[in-house]
Amino acid sequence: MNHLKHLLTLYKSMLLMMILSIAFVSQINAQTCPTNPEVSVAIGNSIAHFVGVEYNGCSSSWTYCIESGSNPSVSHFGFNLNNADDCTELSHPSDGEVDAPGYCSAGENDIDPSCGEVFNKFDCGIDSGDCACFTITVDAFSVDPAGMTLYTKSGPSCDSAVLPGPSCIPPECDGTIVCDGEGNLSYLEYNPDTCECESISVLPPDCDDDDCNTEDFYNPA
Repeated sequence: MNHLKHLLTLYKSMLLMMILSIAFVSQINAQTCPTNPEVSVAIGNSIAHFVGVEYNGCSSSWTYCIESGSNPSVSHFGFNLNNADDCTELSHPSDGEVDAPGYCSAGENDIDPSCGEVFNKFDCGIDSGDCACFTITVDAFSVDPAGMTLYTKSGPSCDSAVLPGPSCIPPECDGTIVCDGEGNLSYLEYNPDTCECESISVLPPDCDDDDCNTEDFYNPA
């Protein structure tokens, strides 16, 4: 009898460990919430953060965080690049192209049955008050104020929020000719090889007195 009780106790302990293990892996590893994001908006009872973007030539890395609310907390979340179908420089990255914490990676850009929306899904939850952040790296040149949509599922509620995201429209470069005061003229022009506005030198005007105007000379100032 004692042996049977021992086996029953051992079985209950193993079952409890399995339940705890399942509960643990269903939640994403908590991260530090951003203290100074560029944009924060409500997404249901949670908060969506656009942390910012870093450029490296024609490549750019965009970081976002979901700060989960409570009762209920976020059960899964995702993102959609709103400009991905408008140009060839953007795609809907998943897996290795999305830097996300722990085991949880983004799935393919597809419809989520529970929400009826199309997005790259992180199929993992976020505990109340915790943050889950991810970074996507794409070929993009500038910021679209409505270039990214984030999605959350909390209990029966599916919510979305629009945030700044990548755009394939090149940045506007000031084409006005300027003088540096030393006779050097230049203007800014977009370089598709570096994806940046670069200074283009301009030769000073050819000044002469053929028109008999004694004031016809180049002023470097």
